Amino acid sequence: MYLAKILPSIAERLTTVITTDSSWKLTFEDVLAFHSLCQTQVAILGIKDQACPLFLQEELEALEYWEG
Repeated sequence: MYLAKILPSIAERLTTVITTDSSWKLTFEDVLAFHSLCQTQVAILGIKDQACPLFLQEELEALEYWEG
């Protein structure tokens, strides 16, 4: 499964970006929710500088590829 290959590294990296408590880890669902927030902000509000910068460009491209 494509998501099983890409989500672990994205979740691990975002955990270090978003949290200061190493005992709390982002889940795959959290990553997909942040990505959905990014897409919604861009599509509806035209905002690209809030949720989207959490992701690296290649991560956004990989998630967009998955959505097809």
